[in-house]
Amino acid sequence: MYLIGAELTGKTGFASMVLVHRVRKDLKKYYHVINIKRLSFDSNGNNLIKEVFRIYNDRKYTTRKPRFSQIGRPKKMVNEKPLIFTAFCDYTVEDMQYLKKRNIQANCIFFNDESKWRTEIPGKCLKSDFYISKNTLISTILGVIEQDRLIMTNKESGEELFEAFNEYRKIKDAHVSAQDVKPLEDLVLALAMPVWYYENLLAIRSRRS
Repeated sequence: MYLIGAELTGKTGFASMVLVHRVRKDLKKYYHVINIKRLSFDSNGNNLIKEVFRIYNDRKYTTRKPRFSQIGRPKKMVNEKPLIFTAFCDYTVEDMQYLKKRNIQANCIFFNDESKWRTEIPGKCLKSDFYISKNTLISTILGVIEQDRLIMTNKESGEELFEAFNEYRKIKDAHVSAQDVKPLEDLVLALAMPVWYYENLLAIRSRRS
């Protein structure tokens, strides 16, 4: 399955989008980074959300998966479009509306300083809202990297990303508040959002039931 993480708060002066292909191998989850885009942020109009829309509708990133019936009917194959995770701010409400008007069910991430994450359904972007600390997201992605489960498809484009992760390793045990802004934070969080979701999928499903 393909995942899209888009950090659109503009707090660093940039907006970032990361396209990830999640695969399973030997019961482990691996995350292949397919595409990275980082643009200068403009509060008058963020073109990155249009790139998210383009990728979402690109058949190349639609996967086929089996859906099983709970009443014994034969399984059927269904199309599964990329799952979107976005972080907005007051300046980017128009980006949120851009997705809603097109009936694209994105998951919204809102940063806070709470020790435990929480979720609300339905969310502001039609799917789910998650309220979570940057610390939780960053520690999750660092754990995946340490287990060699993050794969860069394009090594050159990933150099900047791994440079950022090396900086975050130095402050792994330090508290990063919702107000703090670190270098390349938009890029790190764009990747961390979808990875955190799938690393915690069982817990998320249990809270929804």
